[in-house]
Amino acid sequence: MNRTLNSKTQAPQNLDDLTERGGNYTRRKVSRGLLIQRIGFYAVALLTVISAARADNVSIQELTAAQFAALFGATSPTFNPIALPPSQFLFEPAPFPVGSVTYDDQGNGALFVVGPNQGFDIGTAPHQLLMDNGPFNQTAASINMTFAKPVAAVGLIAGDGVTGGGGDTALFNVTFGDNSTINGIGASAPLLPMAGGLTPTYFAITDLGSNGIKQVNFADTAGNPTLDTVTTAPEPNSVWLLAISILGLGIGSVIRKRKTAAARLGSGAAPLALLAVLALLAVPSRSFAQVNCNLAVPNNPLTAAGLGTPYLLSAGDAGCSQGAGSMAFAQAAIYDPAAHTISVYTPLIADAPSNTPGVPRKPRYAISPVVPTLPANAVVAIWFGFNTNNLTLTGTAVTNGTCVTGFGQYAYCNTTAFWNAVNADTTLLLNTWNAFKGQLGTDGQACPTARSYSIVDQDPTDNLPVSFLLTNETPSRTAQDTTANRANLSGRTPPITFSTQINPSDELVVDRFIDGALHCNPPMVADLTDPGTMHASLAVNELFAGLQSGQFPLINNTSIYGNGSTQLRGPALVAIGDTFTLVPTFTQPNTPSGGYPYAGGDLTAFDNYVAAMGYTGQTNPQTISGTLQTGPGTAFARTNQYRASTNQPLASASSTNAQDGTTADASVQTFCTKMYTRTAAGDNSPADLLFNKDAAAFQGVPGPVGTLFQFLGNRFAASYDLLGCAAVFGKGNPVNVPNVNAQTPPFYPVVFP
Repeated sequence: MNRTLNSKTQAPQNLDDLTERGGNYTRRKVSRGLLIQRIGFYAVALLTVISAARADNVSIQELTAAQFAALFGATSPTFNPIALPPSQFLFEPAPFPVGSVTYDDQGNGALFVVGPNQGFDIGTAPHQLLMDNGPFNQTAASINMTFAKPVAAVGLIAGDGVTGGGGDTALFNVTFGDNSTINGIGASAPLLPMAGGLTPTYFAITDLGSNGIKQVNFADTAGNPTLDTVTTAPEPNSVWLLAISILGLGIGSVIRKRKTAAARLGSGAAPLALLAVLALLAVPSRSFAQVNCNLAVPNNPLTAAGLGTPYLLSAGDAGCSQGAGSMAFAQAAIYDPAAHTISVYTPLIADAPSNTPGVPRKPRYAISPVVPTLPANAVVAIWFGFNTNNLTLTGTAVTNGTCVTGFGQYAYCNTTAFWNAVNADTTLLLNTWNAFKGQLGTDGQACPTARSYSIVDQDPTDNLPVSFLLTNETPSRTAQDTTANRANLSGRTPPITFSTQINPSDELVVDRFIDGALHCNPPMVADLTDPGTMHASLAVNELFAGLQSGQFPLINNTSIYGNGSTQLRGPALVAIGDTFTLVPTFTQPNTPSGGYPYAGGDLTAFDNYVAAMGYTGQTNPQTISGTLQTGPGTAFARTNQYRASTNQPLASASSTNAQDGTTADASVQTFCTKMYTRTAAGDNSPADLLFNKDAAAFQGVPGPVGTLFQFLGNRFAASYDLLGCAAVFGKGNPVNVPNVNAQTPPFYPVVFP
């Protein structure tokens, strides 16, 4: 499933469920669903206008502490690597590097690292601060921040370091990735007032273009500019820009003046803005247009020439475009039988030629794709992800059976041959196991995989940990995300600016976000798209997840999953209630407006879901019951097709009917039980890990949207509704979503059900 903004929750209860709900979302409550869809539509329209402008725009917003934490997921001091005793200043000659940020005073003196308990301390705890003392002068008394690479947004907890001082005004200069600047922000209306003295002010400085922010200079009119925390959002991408744009959509008074001034979000408007963010984040990314698209697979897709030929995205519905939110992604894995290795390659996907009269008929890509060099006798498989509803593959590779489509956002090519070859290569299996085994996260548990219940949603193992470059042109064009292509576009005259587009998913969330928060290293292999680099992949993620779970006993006969004190629940395998295996896809329950038992339209939607899983003769309309059909084309058969394509153990009808809890059990009842049951504090259940052991780590880092804790907590809640777990437990949703969004416990019952 996609996760550019994902999914399945109703707003504003759930920040972001990231679990594709598809068209059924709007049937839960039409009035709210349509309103949120329109918000998303206008947000995309705004982003399109912004992206079309070559010049960057800047938004500087004053936030509350809670909003700052929600957007940046970071409130701890940045300067704490310097250990100081009380009442001591440490003189530091500039430049002063801390992490990925270098601080300096523009050659006009030095910065001071101020130890805790100095008589003034902005923020909420005795932090160490960074300060430049002296009278106001934006050159002589300022803190200059240079980032290792351009970022989408900068968050500052700032003050003036003068005890007892009155209010003053913050002033900023901003330099973008293309070296263009906006100077003197706050020197004239709209001003950026600060309370002064010990009171912290929370600023979000956002690039609304696509070059990113390269440098920020901070000064204030009272002198002694002081920073408690400096944190950044990732490099420019549509997810962050969309969230910030929605902040602006909720406020009529936001001002943006390209290249000349700043925008300030008044404190009175901020709560409305945050609600707008929460509303949007509850919508699957496909909700913007609810489109179904076609993707033309090149001839001979398993060859080097086929991999190096652009895939072409075209309309199933209007609105299909790599630049319009309905983005498709592909990733190939290449098995080398002689070297006993797997490498990866990311094919280029571009918009198909336009049929509009007067528009050039050529695919919309900026740089021709790299043609990989494949090893002799290579076995190639390809997987696909999508950011809206249904992606349908077309071409001879589909008609001859090489590629399989019809699984919603998910599709694949030649996976049977690939996994047969890989699973038979004991050298490869052993090397993979030895390379990545034994990692423990900061919670003391085995590093999670894409099969861990604490991180999956109701449709696990989907989409891809890949990205592509999207140019800020009209119309936009695509390019593979490689070091050479980034340099190529930036080095043209004039430079072509671009953004990085991702396919947020279980696979990417684990590799990029969760592993980082828990200090784990994702399994990565050589990337033939960008020679000399390593990249994560669905293929190796799933192979290692199988090794971790004892799927290959000759290599590892133990499992990180089980009932032991250090074991986890799992593995979380595709079940018959998966979004993409249902018949038809996306036929999932609503989030019940009246809780459980279901009533009215909620009951109808639930019963349709039971039928879509293949049950006939339902014995009670409030339960998952009846006779499970397992023939060709049923959800059960499609579940095994999906499992096989990702190297998961196959399900059996007997285990599923018995709900025996083995890997052959594909029942929703077992999936819900393993995912949500909690027996006591510290029981290593998914809820205990997410809401207890890992909560602090996840609250302190950004997720795909909001903090990682908010992101995972909301989709954990959403999956309960979309799997129909209320019918399994006879209880409504146990997750306290408002507390999750506020990051204030309690989040989940100590014992459930």
